[in-house]
Amino acid sequence: MLKTQTKTNQYVSFLISNDEYGFEDKNIYLYDLVNDFDIESSLRRELKEIKAKIIYQEVQMIDLREQSEDENDELSAGMVLEIGKSIVQTDDFSSSLFRVRLQ
Repeated sequence: MLKTQTKTNQYVSFLISNDEYGFEDKNIYLYDLVNDFDIESSLRRELKEIKAKIIYQEVQMIDLREQSEDENDELSAGMVLEIGKSIVQTDDFSSSLFRVRLQ
């Protein structure tokens, strides 16, 4: 059980370092998440066989201009903070993590 949870967490952690995936719904192979990483060939082969669905759910959008009391605050001018949740689903597991993006 613990080994399965560790693997699941490892798969989801691939989203953290990959800004190409996780902020929109997409069907992929887990291998796509680590294509640019230097990983063991056995793990690479394993990931090529696992189909996954990434589902993105927006949780909250915060317009930083509305939060600033200073109308001349150039730091937050035009910036939006997006908080969302990325869910990775396969036939064997489903796991999620929260994502934060500054636009």
